[in-house]
Amino acid sequence: MPYNRRYVETGVMDALKGLGMSGNSLKNWSDFIVMIIAHESAKGRYIKQIKGPALGLSQMEPATHDDIAAYLNKKPKYRDYFNRTFGGFDANKLYDIHYMACMSRCFFLRFPEPLPDGSDYSLAQYAKKRWNTYLGKATPEDYLDAYKEWN
Repeated sequence: MPYNRRYVETGVMDALKGLGMSGNSLKNWSDFIVMIIAHESAKGRYIKQIKGPALGLSQMEPATHDDIAAYLNKKPKYRDYFNRTFGGFDANKLYDIHYMACMSRCFFLRFPEPLPDGSDYSLAQYAKKRWNTYLGKATPEDYLDAYKEWN
C-alpha cells in the first residue's frame, strides 16, 4: 500500500524542523522534497528501487548517501545532529522518513545556488538538474506531474 501524501508531507516537515529550518524556507524545502519523493517513489509506492540500489522514498543510492555523510562529517553542526538524532550515518536508515528527508535536504548543501523561488515548474527544473542530473531519464515535467497528481 502506498504512503499517504499527508503522512509524507508531515514527516518531511518535522524532519526539516529538526535541522533548524523554519518559515518560508521550511515550506519551500518541504514542498521540494515532497516533489522529489512524488516522482522517485511513484507517489509513495516504492521505498527500494526495483532495478537498482536506491533506497527510501527519495530513492537515494547508498554511494550518494555515503558522499553526503562524508561531507557532513566535516560540518560539526550536521555531524552532531545526525549522531544525536539518528545515532550516526547509515544508508539503511534511508527507510526512515525523517532520516531520508534530512539526508535529502543535506544533499543540496553541496551546491552553490539557492533553491529556486517561484513556480513549481522552477522547482521541477531544479530537481532534474541536481537530483536526477542530465544523465537521468526523468524530465522536469515528470517531477511536476507526479507532485500535482499525488493526492
